[in-house]
Amino acid sequence: MQKKRIFAFYLIFFFILALLPSYPATAAEVSFKDVAGHWAEKDIIKMAAKGVLGGLGGGKFGPGDTLTREQALAMLVRVLKLSATGSEDLSAIRDANKISAWARPALAIALREGIIAGADLLELRPQEPAKRFEVAVFIVRALGLTELARARSSIILAYKDVKDIPSWAIGYVALLKEKGLMSGDSQGYFRPLDTLTRAEMATLLARVDREAGRLADNELWGKIAYLIPPASFLLDDGVGNTRTITLAPGAAIFRQGRRAGYNQLAPGDELQVITDASGQAIFAEVLPPGSLREVRTVVRGNIKTIGEGKITLIRSGGGEVTFNLTESTQFELDGRQVSYQLFRPGQEVAVAARSGVALKVEATSSQQEYTGTIERINEQEVELKLNGGSLVTFKLVPESQIEIEGDEAEWQDLVPGQYATIQVRNGEVIELSARDLDWELEGTVVGISFAPRESITVKDKNGVEWNLWVSEQATIRRNGETTSLRDILAGDGVKLELKNRVITDLRATAEIRDIQGTLKAIVISANPSITIINKDGKEETFSVAAGARLRRLGKDIALGELKQGDYVEVRVEGNQVVRIDAESGVYLDYLTGVISNINQKARVIVLERVRGTVSKQEAFVDSDTLIIRNRRVQELDDLEIGDQVLIVGEIEAGIFMAEVVVAKGD
Repeated sequence: MQKKRIFAFYLIFFFILALLPSYPATAAEVSFKDVAGHWAEKDIIKMAAKGVLGGLGGGKFGPGDTLTREQALAMLVRVLKLSATGSEDLSAIRDANKISAWARPALAIALREGIIAGADLLELRPQEPAKRFEVAVFIVRALGLTELARARSSIILAYKDVKDIPSWAIGYVALLKEKGLMSGDSQGYFRPLDTLTRAEMATLLARVDREAGRLADNELWGKIAYLIPPASFLLDDGVGNTRTITLAPGAAIFRQGRRAGYNQLAPGDELQVITDASGQAIFAEVLPPGSLREVRTVVRGNIKTIGEGKITLIRSGGGEVTFNLTESTQFELDGRQVSYQLFRPGQEVAVAARSGVALKVEATSSQQEYTGTIERINEQEVELKLNGGSLVTFKLVPESQIEIEGDEAEWQDLVPGQYATIQVRNGEVIELSARDLDWELEGTVVGISFAPRESITVKDKNGVEWNLWVSEQATIRRNGETTSLRDILAGDGVKLELKNRVITDLRATAEIRDIQGTLKAIVISANPSITIINKDGKEETFSVAAGARLRRLGKDIALGELKQGDYVEVRVEGNQVVRIDAESGVYLDYLTGVISNINQKARVIVLERVRGTVSKQEAFVDSDTLIIRNRRVQELDDLEIGDQVLIVGEIEAGIFMAEVVVAKGD
């Protein structure tokens, strides 16, 4: 019983240790009595050196011990360097009460990152042994590859025991096989229902670490330039950096997968080295020749330039180095994937590269400053063109402080073209300070508002609408005469001088037209309008200006006194009516054209090509209408389609009543 308690104590101690913040291990912590010569010895030692795995106490690792589901999840959180947020909310997991106390912080992170999802929320079974297919699913989710896995759900796997893989997990297993992270045995079996051992998990973690590359802080790659006995060597990283490395007492050295000694190292050997907090090597692996072309090199420094497919760093130790950027390059800020646009010259970063190509650019957030010209701005975001020419976009939030020349402002007061300095944290604007901008704009007036302050909406030549404030001191002219904003009408062409979004000078030009016709419709509302049938038979609708002058037979009238069918002469400025002269009653007019239809019952003649247009016009015939065809008085039924006619008549309430019809036919 006492032995079981001691073993349980060591087991709990190990798992608590696995959840502490990442730290470089020591040589003593990566030496285990029970892994010497084990097939997974190198991976076990490597993951222990990176602080991912620990022992069970007594110098033992327990490579053959079974792994539980909560242990597998905790190890994945650790190898991916996922950080806690301070919250341990596990309420979304139905059987969260079964999670061990030591595992709760890590599983809260796994839940937040979506590693625990789907059916696992209903039944996590945290202390049950972890099956191989279950760990495959956890790994895919942890790497953020769930959608890629789902896209492979219809793949036909060649494993002999494929029937034992749940159908919904096929894509996950297929994706890990494709990436070389997890595959079957030499007999063609995947063994999906087998439980994993700690040694097998160590190997999987080593592959995940190679794929994700998030534990590079104490990792070095390079070639031995020369040896410095008794336990040191000069390491050349291949990008201009050299460093003296000393092996810690008890350091693990591997060559061709087996333990080796310092005396088996040689100049020219390519190495992967893991160091402890003091910088001494606690793990070193001799790689096959040429491997450095395929491994990640981590370079730290400050960005000199970024953009156009390249990033150039000023290295921390001096000198410059340039890496190519590709669509696959990952950019991480505080462990979150972000757009490369959030990285700027001067920013301190770590670049993981392979063969001159940046695989990952990583930085820790701090308040950063960007300067450039505002390219675009709305309520949600501002796009800035940096001095170097690249475009970056930042999120505007309610807390964003905006000022222009030291005075408080709103985002609506800013315009493209203003020079600005922006303080940013995690992609959000903390403070935006802009300079005044004097500029000009030409366009057409769309509308005018007098509350809460005077403003005008203008559509520019590109079809973009601008809502602009009007300064109380603004000079306003219309057709060369000084006036007020009340006299500016929709449809006016304008030339504006502005400071930021405020108009300081407005020069309007109105297109003036005089139109005659019959009043067809009147709309009396907050935005009154009239519809006119002009002399060519076309309908036109205009809004009526607030100060429009309306007259009938020399007397002023109200809009409501106009009547449908009135003959009107209208003055239109821009798109608005400013004067209407109306005449009541009937007046003579005439139509010419070609008969296209005759309705004998309704006694209506329909004409086409009226006065040279292609529009149609109807003329009503009554018993008093005089009809002459080919110089002879005729009846309506003597007219024929295709006859050319001249019709003289009266317009009453918009209806043309024929008095005389003169027709010519074949």
